[in-house]
Amino acid sequence: MSCLIAVSYHLHQQIEKVNLNKSESCWNTFASNRITGLMILASILMNLLKSIVQPLRINLFSIPQRTLFDIQNVWGRTSVDTQKPIDSSPLAEIPRQDESIGALSGVPSDMFKERRCRIFVSARNAMQSGTNNTKKWKVEWDTKERWENPLMGWTSSSDPHSSVVVEFGSKEDAIIYCERMGYKYEVVESTPTPYFKKIYGANFSWNKKTRVTTK
Repeated sequence: MSCLIAVSYHLHQQIEKVNLNKSESCWNTFASNRITGLMILASILMNLLKSIVQPLRINLFSIPQRTLFDIQNVWGRTSVDTQKPIDSSPLAEIPRQDESIGALSGVPSDMFKERRCRIFVSARNAMQSGTNNTKKWKVEWDTKERWENPLMGWTSSSDPHSSVVVEFGSKEDAIIYCERMGYKYEVVESTPTPYFKKIYGANFSWNKKTRVTTK
């Protein structure tokens, strides 16, 4: 009886091994077929993508490249310099009359008719200050009527532009701002200051041409 049980148990183990081998072989076959199908589908999609992109391929060196681009605003207009082929069409420019924004700025109309702007460069301070304040172009408005305050004797004004000074990096930017706003303006050109070489020891020289006496 024990021999029959041992034989039956051995046969059962062999049958399980056979079934396991069959299931593994079936899964391997299914997996290999699935990978093959995905590879075929990927190759078909790549060929389709190449056929679509090929006519749309653009030569990047023929596109004009912008080397300078600034947003146009009320402070000034900067031209856009482009590197482009000779046969390409020029860029469109905004007409002058379309750049006037004085009516949209909210400034009263009498400001444009009566006021006059002065475009200038500040002079160097007479003290031992640097020259940084002489590198900016400024726009200031003319002085309107004022009255004396009877309380403290101070002068008062109802002009909102009496103490407003706008700074620009160049004279051209200041002129464009006044033109776009509709202000009348005048330009005060800056005069360069000549610098001479001076020697401190010349103050104590015995030469009559350079010595400064206290008598």
